[in-house]
Amino acid sequence: MRMIFAQQQWEINPKLTANLILTGTWWNIKSVLFEELIFRGVLLYILIKKLGHTKAIFISAIAFGIYHWFSHEVFGDIKQMAITFVVTGTMGLVYAYAYSKTFSLYYPAAIHLGWNLTRSVIFSETVIGEQLLIPVKPVPEVTVSYFIYFCILLIPMLSAVLVNFFMLKNRQQEPIPRPRSVRNQ
Repeated sequence: MRMIFAQQQWEINPKLTANLILTGTWWNIKSVLFEELIFRGVLLYILIKKLGHTKAIFISAIAFGIYHWFSHEVFGDIKQMAITFVVTGTMGLVYAYAYSKTFSLYYPAAIHLGWNLTRSVIFSETVIGEQLLIPVKPVPEVTVSYFIYFCILLIPMLSAVLVNFFMLKNRQQEPIPRPRSVRNQ
């Protein structure tokens, strides 16, 4: 969509090395594991037990969106905070829904890792710097309407939401895991 509406083009990074890709991939694996363990493995699990699935999913997604204000260093810039919150909060809904249906971190971690690797390693759009594809310079200065801007931003995310929703929709809801009892010694 960026190529169509914003006339953006990418080229393979001339400084590309296997080590660069491995470093970027490892960075993503660590960040995804950290975020999944905190937001789904602990927070969402506790919230589901206390509040039920629906409220827990939304609270977890809101917390995930707010967390990214700080990890993306946009706190204080209202416009960037709103964009970051919508994007990461929406993806947080996807990850939380996957965890809620399965009580497994495999699904949300796989979806999360795929999304992050695409954005950061393939398209070089995050703090880890230039990876596989980089924008052709000079990047064209194109003004698009807010509608087109949000289409560019939200349609890929909406497609991820819908694909994952329909993949998990017919999956039978797993019961809330019961804690294992501690034996008296």
